[in-house]
Amino acid sequence: MLALLLLVHAAFRPVLFGDAPIQRELLLGESIERKRRGIERTLLADRSPIGEWFNGKEREQVEEAIWLSPELISRWLGWQQSREGWSPTEVQKRWNVARDRFNGKMTFVVRLTAFPKVDPLEGAGEPARLVDDLSDARGAVTYDGPKKSPHQHAATQNLLLQRLTENTPQEVLSAKWQSLPPFDDVLNGTFSASGSDTIDPNLDFGLGDYSGALWLEQCDIPSDLYGRKNFDLQIVTAHKKRVAHFSLLRPKHEKPKVFRLHF
Repeated sequence: MLALLLLVHAAFRPVLFGDAPIQRELLLGESIERKRRGIERTLLADRSPIGEWFNGKEREQVEEAIWLSPELISRWLGWQQSREGWSPTEVQKRWNVARDRFNGKMTFVVRLTAFPKVDPLEGAGEPARLVDDLSDARGAVTYDGPKKSPHQHAATQNLLLQRLTENTPQEVLSAKWQSLPPFDDVLNGTFSASGSDTIDPNLDFGLGDYSGALWLEQCDIPSDLYGRKNFDLQIVTAHKKRVAHFSLLRPKHEKPKVFRLHF
């Protein structure tokens, strides 16, 4: 029975922060950096695309939800450790901040956009619609309950981190959520500019045709989420509903081959 319980436990991803980063994910983050891949590659299954935009040539993913899971935090710190030569003490210090801040919570960053419609022949098209929706969003974690029970629903607290109006889509899509509180002192690199001194996110003085917003969505971990195979994050605005899908089953991947730094 104990062996069966351990096997079942090993099949599911952790949702609670332990005393130290998850070693296998820390190593995976290091491996990603040593292959000279960007830090965004550490998002893996913790990133879910929730919206597309036709740029005149092809459909492009421009909206996303990112789950700040213990595994993602571990991979991110592993990438930064490899990139900047952080000591184990520095990694542990940042992990401790993340654990104190996010343990017992489901924490998400959501990127929403409102871009103008592009005509494939003429280029210019209709102005962006639903721009006002970016300033008011509501979230909920949903998942299947036990047999013969209704779909479960846990509303999130919603905080607007940053509101953007720019001249190009790249300026909106490159906005770095990790440089904003409450993530900056955990995930920001040594040489990254801090976003702690940003202006009130509700004030938007930008000019341009491309709009975006970064939202923090957070709720307590539902007690009956344990043992579920997956869950969704629903993001609702005045005129649109977006759904992000996340798996709680551990993906099967090979153990990364890495060169370890020794301090």
